[in-house]
Amino acid sequence: EEEEAIVQTHRGHFAWVQNVKSHPTMMYQLFSASVEGEVKLWDIRGRTDKVVTTWNLMQDVGLSAFDVHSTAEVFAGWAFLLRILESERSVLTSSHSSSAITNTRYRSQRLSFRSLVAEHDEPLSQYNISTGLVTAPVKLNPSPYIPRASSFVFHPTEMLCGVGESDGSSELYLAVFSMFIC
Repeated sequence: EEEEAIVQTHRGHFAWVQNVKSHPTMMYQLFSASVEGEVKLWDIRGRTDKVVTTWNLMQDVGLSAFDVHSTAEVFAGWAFLLRILESERSVLTSSHSSSAITNTRYRSQRLSFRSLVAEHDEPLSQYNISTGLVTAPVKLNPSPYIPRASSFVFHPTEMLCGVGESDGSSELYLAVFSMFIC
């Protein structure tokens, strides 16, 4: 009975799909975002696995949360930034493809806003936001797929987004863009 309910299956990610969202203006298109940081746009009118567009949102660090604004052609994602200590100086790097919190990745996350317009390949804006953790966690999550940000959502009409954290807190962020979308 369950398999009879499946209308379509789209394959194309090589990792866990973190979220699936509909396109805000194209009713026959939807997005899928994997924990690898790859975002794909699918046209659901066809019965193929052909991807319309692919973005590498957080491919170098992994994606922990993803959402698409319901009225603006903007999407955003959260990712962890890896902090490595080298000879008593701290260096930011992004060389691992996991969005999970670990004993080396715990200090900050990156919030990245992107345009749905394919010609705008660069992020509209990005913020490095502290996780609030000052030391590495003593006990790690039981799964590498449990991120620090447990939920992420855009406000339905305003350029605001909310983030639910695994420590029980929630935060609200203003989406400010460094470039104008035409």
